[in-house]
Amino acid sequence: MSDPIIRKNVVCPVCGGYETHYRLKTHLFVEQGRDIDLRPLKILRKGEGLEGYFPVLYYIWYCDKCHFASSYSLYENPNKVINIEKETFKKKIIDTYNKNTKFKNVINKLSTGINKDDPDFFQALKLHLLAIYNLLLFDKIVNKESIILGKYSLRLAWLFHDILNNDKFRSLYERDIKSLINEIKNDWPSVPENEELALKNAVNYYYTSLIKSVEIETPIDEVNIALLIARIHLKLMQINEARVFIERSKEISLQLNEEKKLLMENEKENTTQISKIASDIIKIRRMTQEVQNIYEDVRVDHKSKQMKDAKKLIQQNKSKKPFELHELLIQNNIEKSIIQKLVPLKRKKGFLGMFRD
Repeated sequence: MSDPIIRKNVVCPVCGGYETHYRLKTHLFVEQGRDIDLRPLKILRKGEGLEGYFPVLYYIWYCDKCHFASSYSLYENPNKVINIEKETFKKKIIDTYNKNTKFKNVINKLSTGINKDDPDFFQALKLHLLAIYNLLLFDKIVNKESIILGKYSLRLAWLFHDILNNDKFRSLYERDIKSLINEIKNDWPSVPENEELALKNAVNYYYTSLIKSVEIETPIDEVNIALLIARIHLKLMQINEARVFIERSKEISLQLNEEKKLLMENEKENTTQISKIASDIIKIRRMTQEVQNIYEDVRVDHKSKQMKDAKKLIQQNKSKKPFELHELLIQNNIEKSIIQKLVPLKRKKGFLGMFRD
């Protein structure tokens, strides 16, 4: 077996320490299939003896000296997407670690047991939390340029899913994960402790970036983020919320089409610009239709499940009156249309209705 690891000597952007970091050779590990939220479903390994290697374990790079963590693509220059001056970025992290006991406690607990030479899923989860926690120090990142926090949160959700839906990984790491979360929760009360919370955080960060980030420059950028938000909502079974962002993408396509028409009506039309817009419209429509199809499938499955859950609740509560069943079904988040279909309530007659019988 050829060595699947790329080794790179890198200077830490926070403490200046010089260390070796690892990545996997991407051509040896091909992602196949995607879940609704784009989580890779399968890794095709091109070679013998690669079964024990997982790309997700090498996504976050980590400094042994100061405990800074970041995705490998941003590690050497983590402020390039968030436009924070290097010295300001570095000083904020160092000063907070030295002066803020809660911050120091969380960093120390998350960095305990990290061994870059022998990575595993529990370490990867801790490193994702560490990368997120470092960035929460910066208001500009949390409240404006939050794409990277969205990305880290989404990947954290993938990790939770992969660990807790695999019998082997669950038996190995579930207890450690629960213990870790309990240890840091006092100092980090909002720690994303499961897949659902990580997904909800990802939605919030991506939405913040959609409406505020200067990095969202083009219609394609906007649609990419909007449809990713829609996908995460669908993964969370938030059907109506997902529809909002699918419709937003359709509206962008319509706006571009109007822009193209105006350009074509202009005597000094710019054929290059028109071609670019036409190409963007095709891309946007294709991407939107893909998510629209997922939406339709999820909506059907969701309605079917709701119907099944509602019937079960009704069966378990036969003695209740119709209006009580209504309340019960509402409390269990059953859709109004399903409630009305299964337990139709007679409308009360108005004052004048009493004289019509």
